[in-house]
Amino acid sequence: MKDELDVGAVVGQPHTGAADMPAANVDGPRRLRRWWTWIAYGALLASVAAIVMVSLLALPPDALLRAMAWLRGASHLGVLLQIALCAWIIARWSRLIAWARRRGLVTKAEHRDVLAMRWRAAALLGAYLLAVPIGPARLLVLFA
Repeated sequence: MKDELDVGAVVGQPHTGAADMPAANVDGPRRLRRWWTWIAYGALLASVAAIVMVSLLALPPDALLRAMAWLRGASHLGVLLQIALCAWIIARWSRLIAWARRRGLVTKAEHRDVLAMRWRAAALLGAYLLAVPIGPARLLVLFA
């Protein structure tokens, strides 16, 4: 990359334009490679969703009603799985932050502050659980 720089671009000389600028950003292909896994994962999820939707649309009405009743009963398992995942995140908070530190997601300067945010994260996850997977309708049924 240093070879591609204009030799005449010395400190104190006027900047003459594009010839003095370094070559194109090399991080572009790396960034695309980093995102390629997530793009492929999104395409896989979209494909699975499309297959499920097409198969449900092909069912006769009575079989569709049975499938809906089964899925409604199985939704409690999804809520329990999300509760378990949130509890695991809070229980393993220091290990999760150490992993994020190794990956460069948490800097050395903010490491101690992020470790101290465990109970704030727990409150946020609890609010998420009450608002989304558990939901107000399920809470009303539970307390009514």
